[in-house]
Amino acid sequence: MYYNVLFVRSEFVLPDDIRNKYSFYCVSPHTASSLDEGLHKIERYNYDCVIDEVTLPYKWADDQLYILRESTQAPILALVHGHDYSVMHHCLLVADDCVWEPFTTDEIIARAAALVEKGSVPEQREIQDRPIQIHDMMILPKFKKVLLCEHPILLTATEYRILLLLARNRERIISQMQIYDSIWSDSEFYEAEKAVSYHIGNIRKKIACFTDEKYIETVRSFGYRLADPSANQQMQFII
Repeated sequence: MYYNVLFVRSEFVLPDDIRNKYSFYCVSPHTASSLDEGLHKIERYNYDCVIDEVTLPYKWADDQLYILRESTQAPILALVHGHDYSVMHHCLLVADDCVWEPFTTDEIIARAAALVEKGSVPEQREIQDRPIQIHDMMILPKFKKVLLCEHPILLTATEYRILLLLARNRERIISQMQIYDSIWSDSEFYEAEKAVSYHIGNIRKKIACFTDEKYIETVRSFGYRLADPSANQQMQFII
């Protein structure tokens, strides 16, 4: 199961190890360098957890948490600088959990994952883990595996996330920027179009090892779409 996470920070530098560890079971975390930027991203994306850095001056810390609380139903994890018990108490009145510095990658990930699991509805998890069948392709989200013609396709983590995104939006056209924003952290430097095209090309090559069917369509000037080859064949026969 993948988690969409937003870091709202002012000083905390997101270390590479937290980005790499998160990539095993969540979309690369988005970051916001200000409250306004964080609120803008909350409007655009559906986050499973929001991690907020609480810094000096403390008198504004709970105000920012209150604003975030009013803007999202996702659980909030507060990263609190210093060891002021009164600040921790105020933060816990709003946030779902708090962590004191020094912040460790493992603790942040464990606390955030626990909040997401605690707040997840079992029926929603069951739906997200449900296998996706598209013609001869079977995607198994629970096990992060893809089978094509009953053969496993060895995809990288990024390739798998792109394919899963397209599969969950089957028959919809997803633009390159939509794919880029969903898969990569906005703090990483990539040329979006080249990055997406490169990984789409790799997925197509791996699919072509097992079948001549075209699963990923390019819709010029708009983006990509995962289509059912059998449906396309039926449409051509009717025409």
